[in-house]
Amino acid sequence: MKLYINGIWQLVLRISILLDHVLGKPEFKGSNGWLTKWKNRYNIKKVKICGESGDVRGETVQSWKERLPEILRGYSQEDIWNIDETGVFWRALPETGFGQKGKACRGGKKSKQRITVAFFVTANGEKEKPVVIWHSENPRCLKRFDKTVLPVAYYSQKKSWMTGELMEAILTKLNSRLAHTNRRILLLMDNAGCHPPHLETMCKNITICFLPANTTSKLQPLDLGIIMNFKVHYRTLLLKYIVARIDEYNSASEVAKSVNILVAIRWVAQAWEKMKASTIQKCFRRAGILNDDMSDVVTCEVEDDPFQDLDEDTNLQEVIQQVMLPDACSVQEYANGDDEIPVCIEMDDNSWDESFMLHLQEPANNSQQDDDEENDEEDDEEGGKDYDQPEPAIKTFKEAIASLENVQHFLERKGQLAVSFEVGSILDSVAAMQSNSLHRDHYLTSINHSLVYFYYIMESLLLGIISWDF
Repeated sequence: MKLYINGIWQLVLRISILLDHVLGKPEFKGSNGWLTKWKNRYNIKKVKICGESGDVRGETVQSWKERLPEILRGYSQEDIWNIDETGVFWRALPETGFGQKGKACRGGKKSKQRITVAFFVTANGEKEKPVVIWHSENPRCLKRFDKTVLPVAYYSQKKSWMTGELMEAILTKLNSRLAHTNRRILLLMDNAGCHPPHLETMCKNITICFLPANTTSKLQPLDLGIIMNFKVHYRTLLLKYIVARIDEYNSASEVAKSVNILVAIRWVAQAWEKMKASTIQKCFRRAGILNDDMSDVVTCEVEDDPFQDLDEDTNLQEVIQQVMLPDACSVQEYANGDDEIPVCIEMDDNSWDESFMLHLQEPANNSQQDDDEENDEEDDEEGGKDYDQPEPAIKTFKEAIASLENVQHFLERKGQLAVSFEVGSILDSVAAMQSNSLHRDHYLTSINHSLVYFYYIMESLLLGIISWDF
């Protein structure tokens, strides 16, 4: 059976030549069977799999909402989940043209400036720890840490993309956790290339339901305000950091370049923590999944505003003005300008041959690439590096406790009791760490003394100096 796909015979010839002269595999023979398996492996379809630029058909949306009662039957609100990924420029300033920068990002050095973040949310407003994907497996600033204790699930991929393999690993861990409690969930997801069809049958405790193509802007809760809400929180944290340190640097861009991936991870976790359950519930309602009393599906459009739940201290417009950039972009562009960043391999039937050739022509020297990622010495597009954490001025627990006490007293004098109490909790934790450290040091000292004593006893026995009276 012949496959009539644009450029197929030319592509097979080009692949054969490429593999013969570059990869040293003259035995390779391109065939229709091989091509079909390759397309299935990468979930290549007739749709653009990253992004939803296609027109949304109203009848498709309405038909889906009419089917929802049957799809959701038997699942409680806490067991109706949604997953989606988004790209984030983690050092980005609100400069003019920010949105175009997102559209132009396709990998290479620009991948070092961005991360992919994946979110899991439930219809009753609960949320999972976010997933963060960056290009480096072991950035310098994370080498001293056990990655399992990070406030995010950290993964690496050379283009900072989500892949089918990573998604399999993530869902396998989730399925194992659900199996321990005999819990079954329904997971709604789009048909992106990193969500291959075989995921539907991979996990016994996760029933996967794919949304109709080109409808996520209307039907996916995470795309209906949750992700943008997260980005508003994240960028507010970034800009407040820059404003607080602008006097120590020559420009805002220099402050931004000093931010490393560990700081970005902390902000991702803090921004996600600020996400309120009511915001998530509103977005599920807008997707037609819950009605006003959170008990059923709805088939009409709901105009809940997920941004009504933003905290009073989250005023992105105000913080942008404080940065005082001469060519600042609008709040809207800064909040969603990187929405067009690819989060996975992007191919369709009209361009897959060209994309595949580019994929094959990536640098073959993986060892050199690994060295670059391990050392992270190469400058990114804007001249920044993956900076390690600076050596702290505080060297001991005693100094840390004294500093925290000073901060607590300062906040009390300023009338900021709520923040002072939070610092007090941190102070208690540090004091407990000091106590545990002293206990451990005492324990180790005791062991050391016992070993020394044991050594002298054994030495005395061997020399026959001590005689035992039985």
